[in-house]
Amino acid sequence: VTSPSHFGLAHGLTGGPSPALMTEQHGGCLAALFTKFFGHQCDGLVRPLHSRPPLVLLTGPDSAGKSTVLYRFTRGDDFFRGPTMTTNFELVDNREQQFMVVEPGGAGPARPWYRQTLLRNTTFAGLIYVIDSSHGRVLVREAIADLQRILHEQGMRGKATGNPVLVFANKQDLPGAVPVEELAEMIEVDAIRASGHPFHMQECTATADDIACLRHGFNWLADELARP
Repeated sequence: VTSPSHFGLAHGLTGGPSPALMTEQHGGCLAALFTKFFGHQCDGLVRPLHSRPPLVLLTGPDSAGKSTVLYRFTRGDDFFRGPTMTTNFELVDNREQQFMVVEPGGAGPARPWYRQTLLRNTTFAGLIYVIDSSHGRVLVREAIADLQRILHEQGMRGKATGNPVLVFANKQDLPGAVPVEELAEMIEVDAIRASGHPFHMQECTATADDIACLRHGFNWLADELARP
């Protein structure tokens, strides 16, 4: 049986502030940041102006390689290793399309609470979900269930035509990695597309010297975000 703490979905924290308090405090700070950078807040949701870059949520299981995927593409280096402790904001300028990637940080149980706060207070135009293909089928199925939960959140309804969903099947170079074809069946891609979300899965090894796989995925996302 897989422990829910793999995704930080524990019901409480020991020896620290309650998750609800952490969510409120961190969420308030994030909301203030979004208002500062994107300049518009309405009905409890922080929304980017039409003239501002759309927001894209970057998330996935712990140690899946989320920051590595992002920074290998944007900066050509995986200079950051280890857990992401603070929320990352990275402006991506690709194929004449700008978008702001937001990666919620936090350690252990805190991370999903921070992400949940973002999804409840922010409208995103797209989703990047990174899966560690080498984690084994049980944990991969848990990651897929997490992905499907996110797609039902209010914050994932930023585009009238449906938020594009980009899944990076990372660590394909490691022994025992689940093949992309099998991952596509497990994710039920047709059901995601039928719900109105453009979908693309990109196999990759984020630490490889050749980042063509990352470029292909981000190119697809930029093209989808540019659609009216």
